[in-house]
Amino acid sequence: MRVAVESILEMSLPVIRCKTCRSEEYQTTGPAQDGKVPIKCLGCGHTGMVPAKALAELVGITPAPYVPGSATSVEAAARITESAATLREKVFALLNANPGGLTDEQQQRALGMNPSTQRPRRIELVEQGRVRDSGRTALTRSNRQAVVWEVVRADSGGSG
Repeated sequence: MRVAVESILEMSLPVIRCKTCRSEEYQTTGPAQDGKVPIKCLGCGHTGMVPAKALAELVGITPAPYVPGSATSVEAAARITESAATLREKVFALLNANPGGLTDEQQQRALGMNPSTQRPRRIELVEQGRVRDSGRTALTRSNRQAVVWEVVRADSGGSG
């Protein structure tokens, strides 16, 4: 798979190679901007931009979701990508320790986690097939019904 990058670089997953010196060694030089990450060739010093999603996949990091076209969303995703796995595992561990399941609000309170951090991590767990809607609801602090989320257990069969 080829990915479009600036003219000084070529990228065929799983390698980024400098077009000038052919080096495959590089480092990131700043946060993602407009969905691209600035990098520098360690062989000759040339710089370029690589799509953040491609770079994240290359190094085995699942990029955090963001709203395309929203500079603040892209920046937030870039900042949380490295810690998202750790935060996701905290959400999973909490749900795993509570077999009856928890609402998003209960998870946020128990973990002291901002809703804008917890909810995307729970969504990622659902997309990974590790967490599901239990089919039950519980009242929130504002007296509204909310989905109770639970861990998908090997012995639990189908959803619901």
